[in-house]
Order: sequence, then C-alpha cells, then structure tokens
Amino acid sequence: MPKQKEDNNNTELEKTIKNHSEKISRLNQRISDISDQIALLKSDLNGFKKGVARDMRSIIDTINNKE
Repeated sequence: MPKQKEDNNNTELEKTIKNHSEKISRLNQRISDISDQIALLKSDLNGFKKGVARDMRSIIDTINNKE
C-alpha cells in the first residue's frame, strides 16, 4: 500500500474515532441526565403517593366521624 494512501486512511480513521468519541461522550451525558430525571420522578411519585394516602385517610376519617 502506498505511503500516502496509508496516511489518508489513518487520518480518516482518526477523524472517525474522534467523531465516535464525541458522540459517545454526548450519549453518556444524556444517559446521566435521564438517570437524574428518573431519580427525581421516583421521588416526586413517592411524595405524591404519600399525599394521596394522607388525603384518603382524612376523607375516610371524615366520613366515619359523620356516621
């Protein structure tokens, strides 16, 4: 293989590797962001469930006390 063609192939490979590395880095950041959002959603959902349970207990207590 001629030296110039080999150099061009290496340059292309380096560009491709750099491009893939950047894409992987962006994907890793997106995964991290989504993981953080999921953790927040879980926390919010648990708070919501507790709030609903508290409200339902209050409603049931109010109904039972009226009888």
